[in-house]
Amino acid sequence: MSGETPEGIEVLEKLVAHGLVAPLDYDRAFHRANETRERVEEVLLELGVFTELDLLRAVASMVRTQFVSTEKLAKAQVSRTLIELVPRRLAERLGAFPILFDRKTLTLSVVTYSLQVAEVAEQLKTATDSRVVTTYVARPRAVRAAIRKYYYGEPDSFAEVDAPKRSFRSAAAGEQAPSGREDYIDLDFGPDDSAGSKRTAPRQPGAVRPPPAPRRPPLQPPIAASPMVEIADPTLMAALS
Repeated sequence: MSGETPEGIEVLEKLVAHGLVAPLDYDRAFHRANETRERVEEVLLELGVFTELDLLRAVASMVRTQFVSTEKLAKAQVSRTLIELVPRRLAERLGAFPILFDRKTLTLSVVTYSLQVAEVAEQLKTATDSRVVTTYVARPRAVRAAIRKYYYGEPDSFAEVDAPKRSFRSAAAGEQAPSGREDYIDLDFGPDDSAGSKRTAPRQPGAVRPPPAPRRPPLQPPIAASPMVEIADPTLMAALS
């Protein structure tokens, strides 16, 4: 088994390349993932190397997108119409789950744990006849739980997703996570030219921060729900606005 490559190894290697995972933690995560056959992202959380917030922010930075927390995805109420738009087998193969469809612009938004976001978007664009596919990052177990909940009718699928642990670095330093801080943000839109137009998460003491991504024009999310928008639920729309 030692010669096998864990699922999600590309995520682990990029985190190491960015200096966000130490060599010792790389070895621990690599061997643990081989033993459990779990994706490396979940192993990093299990070992306490990252909190979910820090991990999602780092991975989202790699692919220059935003992220959706497990808590927000678990609370979403996704319509049958939206689920039927993306075939189940394709969702499972790509590791992607639909959260929003704007009928006016034919824009589909999905959460995924794949780093190959361009390929995911292209395949979904072809399969759904969408003009644009926007990808957001989510935890692997969360995406799979959403797929089981809505495609297989397992309402308690999210109960199996463990709560995010405190990061190993924060625990070692004896830091306490501020109350409510983990719930403050679900989509990280980064810097914005218009002051106060979007929420940003307060910097968490001792949090692992990825290298800054090249500045790009801010995304323009929907401002409010309308009959033309197929949305997961009002709370997810609030995170997008």
